[in-house]
Amino acid sequence: WISMGIDSVMLSAWRAKWNYDHNYDIPQAPPSPSSVEIVAQPDGVQIKWSDSDAEVMSNFEGYRIMRRITDADTVNYSPIYDSDASDKGAEHTFKDTDVRVGAVYYYYIQAKARIGQNDMNADPTTRGKLMYSSRALFPNYDYVRPTRLPQDDMTQIRVVPNPFNIDDPAFTANNNSNQRFITFVNLPAVCTIRIYTENGDLVKTIDHNRNAGTETWDLFNNNQQSVFSGVYIAVFQKPSGEVTYQKFIIVR
Repeated sequence: WISMGIDSVMLSAWRAKWNYDHNYDIPQAPPSPSSVEIVAQPDGVQIKWSDSDAEVMSNFEGYRIMRRITDADTVNYSPIYDSDASDKGAEHTFKDTDVRVGAVYYYYIQAKARIGQNDMNADPTTRGKLMYSSRALFPNYDYVRPTRLPQDDMTQIRVVPNPFNIDDPAFTANNNSNQRFITFVNLPAVCTIRIYTENGDLVKTIDHNRNAGTETWDLFNNNQQSVFSGVYIAVFQKPSGEVTYQKFIIVR
């Protein structure tokens, strides 16, 4: 690792000197997308962007979208979209459908440009290779959490994870560092969720009223106090009066 670090520093220093020797006229990376919109929808995560300044470059080579799950690290991104020079337009749309409901996702988009094979201003190690627009111009601070479409069959309502265990590795591998929440899935568009202890004490009331089949609970009661380990009962009621319930366990 020390040798790799030394090699990296020496390469950076060599490239900096090359840049200076060539009057800072080395190939420039394409500009980042001028607008980006990332929205979780019931059938996936929709990503919209535009980058007209990059697309007028003669060496434009398309876009790539990178994605990671959880905020446990900031490095482990994987490509989910990689286009070529024909990918031009006033606005671009891509929908990531390979997602898990309730998981936490982060995305960033980069424009690509190719360094000329015979560009004498480029250092020899980079000629013919791709350059990417900077990630830092559009920081990836906010996550999105995919949801589901609402449905009327209340027998399909589920509580996940059940049991809830804050130390479950399967749970921590798909969510953010604030791991204190439970998700109710397959909900109708409008319903009231009342959470009780096994002794019948009301813990929390949640009014669900949106075009989504999921709702989350942060494990705080109506008085903003953290709940204890135990068995709980969630009662779901539609405005029509139809009622169902689910039992679940919390392990803290």
